[in-house]
Amino acid sequence: MNYLQLELGGQKRGLKFDIGTLKVLRDQFDIDPFTFRTESNSLTELLPYATKIIYSAALRNLRVKKEPEDITYEQFESWVDELDIPTISLAVSCYNGIFVTKSPSANGEVGKDTQVNI
Repeated sequence: MNYLQLELGGQKRGLKFDIGTLKVLRDQFDIDPFTFRTESNSLTELLPYATKIIYSAALRNLRVKKEPEDITYEQFESWVDELDIPTISLAVSCYNGIFVTKSPSANGEVGKDTQVNI
């Protein structure tokens, strides 16, 4: 899955998970995205990790769509804190999916199987 839509800050926001998301993560947070993968057993570790991922994916989506970058990391800290654990886990899973090679679909169609709205 390379696109996810979540309700954040009272509106639906698109999250784009691709190589550009890794670049945003690197540039915004000075983090090597290839070492930023983790599995966390604690909420205190998961929230900052997930917030950086979700923010980077949202910023990537705005850039792809050439829309104004009218969001801040501080806003996302508050918004992600309000999400439930399954939603946060889904976003983290989408991020981790960037590193997984996807096999082509049998009928050659792309899209429906790579997008989720929440």
